[in-house]
Amino acid sequence: MAGLILRRFTALAVLLTVAWAGSACAFDTETATGVNFGEYGKQAYAYLQYIDQNLQDRDSDGGKDTVRAQEWIIRELETAGYADAQIEKQDVPFQTDSGKKRTTQNIIATLPGQTEQQIIVGAHYDAGDEGNGTGDNGSGVALLLETACRLVREQPLPETLIFVFFGAEEYDLDGSAAYARSMTKREVADTLFMINLDSLICGDFCYLYGGVADFENRRVDELDAFRRVYAIGVRLGLSLHVIPWTFDHPAPGFREPDYPSPSAGDWSDHVAFAERGIQYVYFEASNWEIPGPDRQYDGDSETADAGKFMHTRRDTLTKLEELFPGRALYHLRVFSLLLNAVLTDHDI
Repeated sequence: MAGLILRRFTALAVLLTVAWAGSACAFDTETATGVNFGEYGKQAYAYLQYIDQNLQDRDSDGGKDTVRAQEWIIRELETAGYADAQIEKQDVPFQTDSGKKRTTQNIIATLPGQTEQQIIVGAHYDAGDEGNGTGDNGSGVALLLETACRLVREQPLPETLIFVFFGAEEYDLDGSAAYARSMTKREVADTLFMINLDSLICGDFCYLYGGVADFENRRVDELDAFRRVYAIGVRLGLSLHVIPWTFDHPAPGFREPDYPSPSAGDWSDHVAFAERGIQYVYFEASNWEIPGPDRQYDGDSETADAGKFMHTRRDTLTKLEELFPGRALYHLRVFSLLLNAVLTDHDI
């Protein structure tokens, strides 16, 4: 009897340990209170699930799901109401890591507005060869597609909207570079700003970036678009973060910040637009208050509790939901509500 009791106690202890361990590995997500998100972000989450389950291999260099991803994006746009003349495929030449020359495509959907002034919103649909690319950048594609499909039914809008699904971001940002190079001087002049959607769900906090750092004069310029978008976020009651490190307040151990707030580095699709003098606002989820793998305060670790997802085998919706239940949907809802308000705001 004593042996039986001991075995039962041991089994119970094991079960309790497993249950505790499972709950201990589920971490919280910062949420805003009192915000009515309505339906925003729900369709984006459904798109994200589809990408995670069906379009996992989106490497621009021969990924088996790359063409299927293009076809799916176009099909969803057409189903939502975009005419053939509103959807364009743009060839993007790029070079692989082994030096081979390849071609992929950008997918461009145009929604005419009341004026020729335009806002460009972009997200890269390609992914690296680790994980499913769900965070980087299935999340950006899901939000871009939800927004493009919603707004085609809500005309007329103040400005013309250009939605661009970039290829070959993982190859030196070649998709966005090709698009920015193709813009005429008139198109550049008519562009109010560009919004870049990249890696929206895994990081601890919802960030906005913008502006061009001037290290010589210790300041950040070209901030009009960022300030307008951030102000809309404040008005909506959203919990939005900016990089905490400034010229007067650098990260611990640094004499000056590598990326002075609120600017970003040259690692995503906003870069080519900034080089053409177009202001940008960049949406991302990360955590800049912790050191990265190389001890830099650069947002690379993404989460304080679970480390990095981007470009790892952990970049799947299953793993994210296991560690951070509900985070993907919540972040998509935050960014969806903000993006819709920005694109439909007649005072911007």
